[in-house]
Amino acid sequence: ILLMVLFAVNIVVNGGIDLRALVKDDLRFWMYYDNREGALDFIFGAQDAKFRPVFFMLLYSLYKIFGNHIYLFDGFNLLLNFGVVAVLFLIFRKLSGNVWVSFCLGCIYLVSRFAYYVISQVFGIEEALALLGSVAIAYLMWRFVRTGQRQNYWLSIVLFTLVIFVHERYVTLLFFFMAVLISLGINRKNLVLFGIATLPVLLNFGIKKVMLGVNPLYGTGGLEITDTFNLSQVISFLISGVHYIIGVNAGPIHLNGIPFDQVPWYLNVFILLGIGCITLFGFLFLKHSLRQENQSNTGHTRTIILFLAFIFATLLGGCVTIRLEMRWVYTPFCGFLLLIAYLAGVLLTDPRLRKQALILITLWTLIVIPAELIYRTYYPNLYFWKTQTAGNQLYENTVGRYGNGFWDYDTYLICPDMKCPDLNYGEGDELRLFFSQFSQGMTVDHQITVVPDVSQIDPQLLYAENVIILRFDPQTYGVTEITHQ
Repeated sequence: ILLMVLFAVNIVVNGGIDLRALVKDDLRFWMYYDNREGALDFIFGAQDAKFRPVFFMLLYSLYKIFGNHIYLFDGFNLLLNFGVVAVLFLIFRKLSGNVWVSFCLGCIYLVSRFAYYVISQVFGIEEALALLGSVAIAYLMWRFVRTGQRQNYWLSIVLFTLVIFVHERYVTLLFFFMAVLISLGINRKNLVLFGIATLPVLLNFGIKKVMLGVNPLYGTGGLEITDTFNLSQVISFLISGVHYIIGVNAGPIHLNGIPFDQVPWYLNVFILLGIGCITLFGFLFLKHSLRQENQSNTGHTRTIILFLAFIFATLLGGCVTIRLEMRWVYTPFCGFLLLIAYLAGVLLTDPRLRKQALILITLWTLIVIPAELIYRTYYPNLYFWKTQTAGNQLYENTVGRYGNGFWDYDTYLICPDMKCPDLNYGEGDELRLFFSQFSQGMTVDHQITVVPDVSQIDPQLLYAENVIILRFDPQTYGVTEITHQ
């Protein structure tokens, strides 16, 4: 029943984020697909410097299945996100032993402002898959530390291999394996296990360097990490990441929607109350630990180190490049939720502290939900949001409204001062490239004429039956149809 409620929460909270058309990275990558010859050429050659064959394989399949029905990615992202939260719910339940705690943490995951990219972009599929695999690795390693059963370790290595071929950013999970094995003791057996953990990274780097001839340390924005790495900047980004996790936006407006110094007072109240709840929760656990025997605390310490190492390792992957985007904090944030679930599980076994722990978890959830929903209202300030809005509205006012009959219309787009929406980094004929995603498998001879003002359109065409006139607002990036008005 609670999973059904989480499904409904996912639809209500994230269903309003539309993906009707591909723009920017999504559109550029679809162009790679459209220009490649077959699956192997796309999977292994679409973007050599990145080399993400696991993700590319799934993406190729989805391109084939969805065709020019781009809106289907919208529903797929929602279903995938529910799949992620369902797995998280089960892991939270294993860690906490309590369905209510699991439900609360699942709700926090769904409403998180970090979900913006997972829901709104095709490349969000990549982020969701890597997040899911990473969280599963953390859980398997927790079981390995707890039980000593080697199959959990081997499964985590298999997932690690898959995850870094979904997104190379997760090679930093190697630091997580190292920290966990050190916590178990430095000996020959653990050194061998760590050596095995390095093999997926060596494989990834080896394929890129030897077979593809590219720098394995290829970062964001077409820049190589070796050229942009700055230790003080990495430390600064790590600190910012911790702030993001506890509810504080510690970055520029185009990356988070609203920076901390512009946050309204009532949102600051929610943020401070949330930090207060987590602080009290930590003191509650400390109080419990002081009552326990050293042997019991040793086990708790190892688990806390495990989840803190996971948070650090996954956060580090997003901090070694030129900027820290909120989407890169989603996995570390999930690591924080795993830690909270574990601490809650420990506290719920203490009859004297059980009630207080449940109250604090519930209260924290009730505080985080409105805070994150307020944060979401500032999504339009994100660097790609207006472009996605323009793409969605271009689709809705053309192919979405007229279907395949759209290609028979003469279309005019009014762009004041000839400033059109930048849909694909200014590469070639923007609008032709944009609409090609909707004409797959068809032979169409259609061109949109861009004019600065309606006066530039032949007056006789303004009321013609086969003409569509659209207006682009460079301030809001909205696109509206003004045909026959």
